[in-house]
Amino acid sequence: MASTESQIKESDALKLQGNQAFGRKEFTAAHSFYTQAISLTPTSPALYSNRSAALLSMNKLPLALNDANRATELNPAWSKAYRRKASVLDAMGKYAEAKEVYAKAKEVGLAEVPPDGREKVEAEIKRLVEAIDKKIEAQVKEDTSSNVQIEEQTVGHLVMKEFDRRVSSGEPVGQWPPSGSCLRRIWVAEMQFQNALHSLNQFTEGQVPGAAPGTRAIFGRVQTLEELTTAILEDIRVARFDNVSLDKIRMCYALEQQQRNAIGPNLSPKDTIAAYNRRLAQARVQGIDPAGGWNSVRPALQLSIRTALMNGCIKMGLDEPGSDEPEFRRSVDLIEEARRVWSTVDGAIRGRTLEETFLRGVKVLLAEALIKSYNHNPTSPTDQKKKLADIKAIADWVIDSFNRNPRPPESERRQGFMGDDAWWNIYYAHYATPLAKAYSFRGFVFAHTGLQVDIDRKEEMCCAAAKEYITAAGWMSVDEPERSNNLWNAIFAMCSSEAYYHKEDFRVLADMARGSSQWFDDYFLSHRNLPEHIGTTALKDVLTSEWYPDEKEDADVMVKLLRDVWKERVTKYGEKEEAVGGMEIWGKLDERLRTGLEEKIGWT
Repeated sequence: MASTESQIKESDALKLQGNQAFGRKEFTAAHSFYTQAISLTPTSPALYSNRSAALLSMNKLPLALNDANRATELNPAWSKAYRRKASVLDAMGKYAEAKEVYAKAKEVGLAEVPPDGREKVEAEIKRLVEAIDKKIEAQVKEDTSSNVQIEEQTVGHLVMKEFDRRVSSGEPVGQWPPSGSCLRRIWVAEMQFQNALHSLNQFTEGQVPGAAPGTRAIFGRVQTLEELTTAILEDIRVARFDNVSLDKIRMCYALEQQQRNAIGPNLSPKDTIAAYNRRLAQARVQGIDPAGGWNSVRPALQLSIRTALMNGCIKMGLDEPGSDEPEFRRSVDLIEEARRVWSTVDGAIRGRTLEETFLRGVKVLLAEALIKSYNHNPTSPTDQKKKLADIKAIADWVIDSFNRNPRPPESERRQGFMGDDAWWNIYYAHYATPLAKAYSFRGFVFAHTGLQVDIDRKEEMCCAAAKEYITAAGWMSVDEPERSNNLWNAIFAMCSSEAYYHKEDFRVLADMARGSSQWFDDYFLSHRNLPEHIGTTALKDVLTSEWYPDEKEDADVMVKLLRDVWKERVTKYGEKEEAVGGMEIWGKLDERLRTGLEEKIGWT
């Protein structure tokens, strides 16, 4: 439907405001104005081109490319749209593609102008292409090892590839992956990670211009470490580093350390925070910082916390169980000690790394490191029990923190870069997902405790484990592979408890676990052709054994836990049913099994 005259007029006014904000280098505001204008006149190539420029300035390169592509689609005969697209490809380091698009811009541009203006067009494009050729030449001169690229098809790569295909076919940005899905979380994380990798790849070490020969320094974008760790906390599955990236990270550490004067890992977390507190006190006495010293201490403190976090993520990727645990623990201890010491300081002053949601994400990584160490690096029984106690303490804290603060602040739910959608992205990534993992952690603790205790407590602990695993599955996205794993773990715990359950209950949980693959196989390739789960083996034994008579009608119906979680997510936390997906999952099960269970629990 064509825009009305009043819509066009309002859109033009918003565009002007966007241009003015862009001129002031207020890129986020400019993006907001352009987005509002696009909602009124969605077929304007100029608005998409302008918003692409704002996104490029915000270093949101994949989204900038999407808007540039849209501008060329809306007006294939407009050279500026191709130049915009080429500039984004240039920023992404896709030099060959950028040169091809500049050639198209030249072709279209020559057709746009009269004969006497063609020389200027050719000269401008030639200058831009020569600049790219110099970058290619400089790249070739580097050590060939620096050109190693990670080519494997990670889930992030696959999601972005599908996203690009859909946008190219005209689907609005943000419509896919759907809100609340695991793929949406990965899509957001992958965009952030690609931007961070782009910044990381710019790090170089070389001669300082204008200085004496041999005077060398590191050049790069400060805040790159913040960008990397932010993306990883969104979803760690997007993290990937080759040897070149690791070298660049070392440069990043060195440059940020030099500029921020952070306290190194030689002090304990408690002593580190005490040292930063002394810096604050000294800054207050000197009175040179209107923020009481926080303007200088905050960046250094964040570097200390994020460096430990980044080291843990790198070691986790090296698949050496136990090596990542000390780094994650240091990051957690630094945050907790800082939150204790500065509990009365406003959160906006203390910074993002001391927020509860940030601590939540780091604690989840620590718990995962402890589980991997427990499974692959068994030590003494005493140490193993301590690991289980630590995992449970983390899980209990995450669940308690969610119950105290279950949603992002309503003040953050305002129209802007992605509007209300951004608020839900935060909710799913930093509230619902850590909660699901926490229940899974408690299931792990109860299950492993139950397998070690005497026969009387075995039933109690294994039943508790099954309930925790099922609750975790209920909080997970429909397309989250770990949902299937939690259901199988629940079945294994139920079987191990030797308590009575309804056989329909077993079969329905198993059907949901088996059916999970339909939601994620195309993306989570590593989950294909996995060896048989311990839950499947245990289930076969139960369903074929004679010791399990289905005779206790008052036995717990474990599926009811899932139904209660799904219902609570909609009624209490305001999620949309299509995002929760519970009824869609339920509707795909065998009707006879569903009917039998619905009758047992009075399903409504």
